[in-house]
Amino acid sequence: METDQEPSAAEPVDLNALVRKVLAVGSYGPGSHYELRECKVHAWIQGDPAALEIALSNIYQNAIKYSDGASAVTVSCSVREQFFLVDVCNAGHPIPAEEHPFLFNRYFRGKHSSRVRGTGLGLHISQTIAQQHRADVPLISTTEQGTIFRLALPIGIPATVQSEAVNRAPRPFSA
Repeated sequence: METDQEPSAAEPVDLNALVRKVLAVGSYGPGSHYELRECKVHAWIQGDPAALEIALSNIYQNAIKYSDGASAVTVSCSVREQFFLVDVCNAGHPIPAEEHPFLFNRYFRGKHSSRVRGTGLGLHISQTIAQQHRADVPLISTTEQGTIFRLALPIGIPATVQSEAVNRAPRPFSA
């Protein structure tokens, strides 16, 4: 998977629906639960829906695997400027500062990962997919209160698809 490749199956992707699907699909372990703060803005991207699902799923699964187990993983969606932001926050051990430069390296596993199953590929794959979509996956913060990773996707879709989607969207105040 190379970063200079364009998405192979580019099509309109409803970003709110993508987030809901990732959170609803699969079992992520006993006691795992999430809190979704959904975006009020309907946003789309032209991209590969399967790849974007993998990118977000890897980030979400990591948040669950490295959480304290008692707290919900919080997934917050928002739009800022021309980006759809998905912040995934857990309440686990902070990631040591000396590990930050290596988080997205292939096969990197941090010191808190010895008891957690994985290959060290998830964040690398997520970042590669994000870059193919002209997006980013930064580490936003890591403190005793939790760690936040963000998937920042550029919003954009052909006007005709946007128009069709708007016409299908429910209208809360229409008769």
